Amino acid sequence: MGQTKSRETKSRETKVNYRLLNKEEVARVSPNIYKNIEDYKNKKNIDVFVIETEKEKKIVGIGCLIMKLTKKNRYGFMGIIKDIVIHSKDDKMSHDLICHIAEYAIEQGCYGCTMDELVE
Repeated sequence: MGQTKSRETKSRETKVNYRLLNKEEVARVSPNIYKNIEDYKNKKNIDVFVIETEKEKKIVGIGCLIMKLTKKNRYGFMGIIKDIVIHSKDDKMSHDLICHIAEYAIEQGCYGCTMDELVE
């Protein structure tokens, strides 16, 4: 998968960055953040995104993108967004993270995105 630019956003609480983790970062931080992403560490079609505070570099949110080849509605890759976890009172952060992941999926060639795991 290609790299994406990080995006800065001013939330209600603090300034944050939304960015894609590289495989080394996923291997290093996944046990400390969210145990469910442990299964994703060595898979090529899964990308892990984080929201981190700009100043402290503290991770306050995480989400995953699975790029799955489908034949159901149309032949091609579908982006499946899952495991969105936000440790903030700012409701806008989860929406912004999902939008950031969806934009990345489209840039990488997915014809669409969903949060429904029943895509075949």
